[in-house]
Amino acid sequence: MVITVLLLIVGLALLIGGGELLVRGAVRLADRLGVSPLIVSIVIIGFGTSAPELAASIEASRIGSPGIAWGNVIGSNLANSLLILGATATVGRLAVTRAPLWRDGGLVLVATLMLWILASDGNIGRGWGIAMVALLISYLTYAVIQEKRASGATAAGDAGIAHAGSRGVGEGPAEALDDVTDDAREIAIEPETTGLAALYYNYPMASAIIILLVGLGMILTGGSLLVEQAVAIAGAFGLSETLIGITVIAMGTSAPELVTSLVAAWRNQGEIAVGNVMGSNIYNILGIGGTVAILSPKGFPDALITPDLPILMMSAILMILCAATHYSIFRREGMLLLLCYFGYIGWKVVTIAGA
Repeated sequence: MVITVLLLIVGLALLIGGGELLVRGAVRLADRLGVSPLIVSIVIIGFGTSAPELAASIEASRIGSPGIAWGNVIGSNLANSLLILGATATVGRLAVTRAPLWRDGGLVLVATLMLWILASDGNIGRGWGIAMVALLISYLTYAVIQEKRASGATAAGDAGIAHAGSRGVGEGPAEALDDVTDDAREIAIEPETTGLAALYYNYPMASAIIILLVGLGMILTGGSLLVEQAVAIAGAFGLSETLIGITVIAMGTSAPELVTSLVAAWRNQGEIAVGNVMGSNIYNILGIGGTVAILSPKGFPDALITPDLPILMMSAILMILCAATHYSIFRREGMLLLLCYFGYIGWKVVTIAGA
């Protein structure tokens, strides 16, 4: 049993480390390809931080454990909305932008309600799984187009102001010297490196691809280890796979979102923290849930339909209400979210143990 627990911890570590490398490599690759940072934040980072959940759920579906797969999806969203957002809000006030809140938060509500209805009717088959993935792709396309338009409008406005301010004014020797100094400073900070470091700095495209592939390999290996050991622990202690999926695996695979959100809050970038949580929730239900439905059609466990899906819906509503209040999430609201999460986990453990 000790070896099983150690292997489970190794699996979690590989998932978390692999997710970090996947995001770093993808962001660096996108930068070399000239992709907008907005697109990177919406598509790449959102997918990267949800990659551990995807790997764990796919592996669970592959070995015939849909309880772990769906428990991971629901548990991860509960952890995102209550644990991660609550913990992040205790670091400092989280500012929220109006338009992305209703766009992303609205889709979180729609996707959660869709999952609840389909699961209750026992209709989450391959067709609905494909529809969920298609809805995710449509959302990403719409979000990217909307963000690019907003970014273009802002850039055009800034350019107009700069043009008006510089009309009739030439660049003098002082400004030119500043430009040369800046260029020299950029050249000076470029390190002289050898070996692997030289690969990273001299061949950024190649290094980005290598980092991305290493991260992907760690995620796949970690997902396999995590699920296999979780199934073994559940069998040894007579616990349900659903409980393991909704607690241990869900909290472990949500670690990338937790780290990303805490760092963003610490740097006073609350919008990134809130956007990361909502984006991850959308990925989890539509992307991961859709994939699980394709691999394990109509394998949604009855034990999760009531009361976990209603609680998931209430957590999504509570998250939106907290964010919409003055378009900020304050420390007291973060404490409320944390209280709700630990209350749910405690109730779940006591209920399962009593049964």
